[in-house]
Amino acid sequence: MNLFRFTQVLFCSLLLALFASAVYAADDSSVTASQAALQTAPPKFLYSTDYTAGKVHGYLVNPSTGVLTPTGQNPPWAHFGPTKVVSDKGGYRLYVINWGSKDIDAYFIYRNNGYIYQVPGSPFAIGQNPTGVAVHPSGKFVYVTTINGAVYAFAVESNGSLKPVAGSPFTTQNQPAALAIDPTGHYLYTNDNSNKIDAFSINETDGALTPVPGSPFAQTSSACDDGGIDIAVDPSGKFLILPQYCTGVEVFRIDSANGSIAQVAGSPFPIPADQGPEAAQSVAIDPLDRWVFIDAQSCNSGCGNLTETYALNKTTGALSFLEYGSGGCGNYNRTDPSGKFLYSIGPEDNCSFGVPTTILGLAINQSNGSLKDVPGSPFPFTTNSAAPGQVGLVITP
Repeated sequence: MNLFRFTQVLFCSLLLALFASAVYAADDSSVTASQAALQTAPPKFLYSTDYTAGKVHGYLVNPSTGVLTPTGQNPPWAHFGPTKVVSDKGGYRLYVINWGSKDIDAYFIYRNNGYIYQVPGSPFAIGQNPTGVAVHPSGKFVYVTTINGAVYAFAVESNGSLKPVAGSPFTTQNQPAALAIDPTGHYLYTNDNSNKIDAFSINETDGALTPVPGSPFAQTSSACDDGGIDIAVDPSGKFLILPQYCTGVEVFRIDSANGSIAQVAGSPFPIPADQGPEAAQSVAIDPLDRWVFIDAQSCNSGCGNLTETYALNKTTGALSFLEYGSGGCGNYNRTDPSGKFLYSIGPEDNCSFGVPTTILGLAINQSNGSLKDVPGSPFPFTTNSAAPGQVGLVITP
């Protein structure tokens, strides 16, 4: 083979290798190698679900301003009633749970433009109405909570398809509404409508779940509580945080040795009410572990107040209330990987369910956590569902 021909072959081989890695991301090692820098990675894509139309909408995120622009892909049909959506840490794969068709979609994210395409065999049957979804930090496993009281576990195959983990589904105490995995990938937590938190240790070889000592753990209950609808672990892995209807925001310290949890001093932390009692709905945590953002809705006066901001004490886990946010009436929020922006999905001017929904973009002041609308917010997003359990969004690096 002459030198020119050898150079051609080598060049083509390199192109194919880059294509396979960047587009299909089938090699988990390439994803893992980039994870160390993701805490400050700029946002790239935002995906949100349209429950009514059964579609997934994709947006490009301006890393400087936070402005959203549609990717240009005709929103693909997911299945019946898509709700929560998550991505792996590298932003290579996207997962959408479908309430109506009782299954989960898995997509490749094309990193050059944000377009998404189904992996082989997608969607994958669950058989029960799914309520929450999370990806293991390694990207090797995907977990789904269901209304019947279970966590379904899937292993991610080399071609992106999902295969049930041996022993799945794993039983929970009641009807889990959401789940969260600690950053180390050791533990998984779910909350349900019986004011219980189920805690599991994760076998990081095969993805199987085992209840941790003392599970399930009690949440604080009150006359109007029926359990929170969201749950999160802070980036340090030390605290479990969940919004609780009427009670406020509960914070638990995680025992790193066995995954058990206990409420920190002062928990639950109240949500100040400007126009009546507040119903805490969704929680987003600053990726740099400085602030906690709670989407709450006034119980008495339609759209009373919006996103509440708290400072997180990284030693004690205590929350200190800072301010009410700005921009419409969101009810499901998430931060971007850089910690510069907060996005929320919900009705712009009305807290009534069943009205057209928008995506609210908020810039986070890096010195004090205060929020300000990004240019152009709220961004149009037409759907006839604004109920917290029927919407979802995720921002990828």
